[in-house]
Amino acid sequence: MTRKGAFSLPAGNTTLVFEKLSAKLAPSSLQVKGTGAITILSVIHQIDYLQTQQVRQELEKLQEKQQAINQKLEFTQAKQAVLEREKELLTENKRIYNSQNGVNVTELEA
Repeated sequence: MTRKGAFSLPAGNTTLVFEKLSAKLAPSSLQVKGTGAITILSVIHQIDYLQTQQVRQELEKLQEKQQAINQKLEFTQAKQAVLEREKELLTENKRIYNSQNGVNVTELEA
């Protein structure tokens, strides 16, 4: 993966921090290049564990929300299944009633 950027730096020492890079970044693969009259003094790879902890907390909150939504979905699906079964029973009861009693002309007109 390559990321490029262009920017101007003031004279003197400057520290650049690149955030939100992949956690899978291999420190030995990190390369920094510059053009012009500059000297790169060092390149250091560090993991911001506080940021990582914050991401974990946000992930846990999202997982809790997902679990609550899944529970609501399961409840709604179960309720839907019950209502569909009730509808089937009512339809079957109506069919049985009509076949046992028959239908007369006045009922058809109504």
